[in-house]
This record gives sequence, structure tokens and C-alpha cells, in this order.
Amino acid sequence: MAEGHLNKTVGEILREARIAKNISFEVASKDTKIHVNILKNMESDDFKSLGTLYAKSFLKLYTEYLGLDKQEIIRRLEAQSGAHAAGVPKPAKIVKEERPAQKPVPIQKPIAIPKVYPAKKPTLVPKLVIVAVVLILFVFGIAKYIINRKAHPPLVKKTEAPKAAVVKKPAKPAQPVIPKIVTVKKPAEKTIPGTAVSKDAEKLILVIRSKDKTYLQVKRDGKIVSQGMFAKGLAEKWEAKEKIELWIGDAGSVQLELNGRLLEKIGRPGQTLKRVVLTRAGLTIDR
Repeated sequence: MAEGHLNKTVGEILREARIAKNISFEVASKDTKIHVNILKNMESDDFKSLGTLYAKSFLKLYTEYLGLDKQEIIRRLEAQSGAHAAGVPKPAKIVKEERPAQKPVPIQKPIAIPKVYPAKKPTLVPKLVIVAVVLILFVFGIAKYIINRKAHPPLVKKTEAPKAAVVKKPAKPAQPVIPKIVTVKKPAEKTIPGTAVSKDAEKLILVIRSKDKTYLQVKRDGKIVSQGMFAKGLAEKWEAKEKIELWIGDAGSVQLELNGRLLEKIGRPGQTLKRVVLTRAGLTIDR
């Protein structure tokens, strides 16, 4: 690490390296398959919004892309995070930006954060009004029923004398019919190829094929089993008992096959999906 980086934060080092290589956010996002907002958060030293695990994963990919020492950058991030947690003030940023001669770097506008207003606590007045209306309607219904009952008394039906029962003579017992025994030949069973049930029918078997390089994280039954860059033209297979969760950096560059059945496209090129869940019931996407 150069001596000029001793008093600089991780975000400043990343930003200077990107500007020195004359790379825009859009080009870096396309090459690394990392969303533009995530790149901006890292260069602004906003690693808390990404989470510790995901922040380190994205930081390793970005430092390798910029040609920096990823181990040194990770150590700086840990030291930087520890100093902020202990209350040590963050060093002042000294930005010395030289615009490249060929292509100027566009100034990124700050992201507007919407204000969140606390919800008003519901009052008991509407509930009391509803209860009172229901009670009034109930009392009114009972009173109307009593008035109608007095005005129109129920009619007394005349009871008729019971008719004498007619005694029928028992019929002669019919002769029992002896059924004929017919032997039915069962047709021969036909075996349809490709329909045999395998031993792994109760498991979830997922095959992922990549059409282009992308970031991929695989979580099997709640445990992360793989994460990092998924190379172009690569095919991997994972098995699980209950569910498989995916984080895909570029949804349009992968093809999924679940238990031998190809699934339709789950997203468009360049789209990041943070939670793709596959179970026996099917596939769900939390956007």
C-alpha cells in the first residue's frame, strides 16, 4: 500500500483508484456485476448498510477489479470500523481529484432519502362508536321481533287422527341369483422411458448454469455453502432437504434447473435479486 494512503479511508482509496483508471460507475458495475448504488456506498465508506458479510464480499471483488491489495483493504476496513465503533472521529477527507483528459467523471447526485413519519396511534373513539351502533341495531331487532310476534300469533295446526296401518302380506322370497365368474385378463403394463422415480425424489436438486460472469451466493437449508464470482459457462449442482436460497448479481445471466426441469427466466440482464427461494412448493422471489 502506498505511503500516500496512510491517512485515507477505504472509500477514498477505492475512489482514487477508479478515477486514476478513468473508469465510471456504470462501466465498473457492468464489469463486476455489482450494482451502481453498492459501488457508491463503498466509496462513501457506507459499509453498515451492506452488512459485514456482504460488505467484505463486495469489497474483495471491487479491490481485485481495481488492482488493489484486497487483504490490506480488508484490514483497513476492520480497523476503520473498530475506530468508529469506539468513538474515534473519522479523519477529514482531503479530496484531490484530477479530471482525466479523455473522459470527465460525471458528478453523482446524492440519493434523496425519504422521511419516515411515525404512524399515529389509533384512538378508541371509532371503536366505541361502532360497538354502540351494533348494540342499538341488536336491541332494535329484538324489539321489532317481539312486536311482530304479538301482532301475528302463530297458527295452531289441527291434528288429524292417525290412519290405520295397512298390513302387507310378506312376499315370497326370491330365488338367489348365482353370479357367473368371469375371468378378466389384465393388459400388459407399458413402461414409458424417462418416468422412473429416482432415489433422490424427496430432495431438492438445483443445477445452475451461467451464460456470463456474475456474483452468486448459495444458501442450503439456512447455511451458506458458496459465494463469490460465478464464471461464464460454468455449471454447478447443489442438493437440499427443505429449501435453497440464492443471491444473484445478474439474474439474466443464469439458467436454473430444479429436479431435472428447466425453469423460466427469473429476471432481466443486469438485475440483482437478493432472495430467490426454491422449495417443493415452487420458486419465490423477494424483490
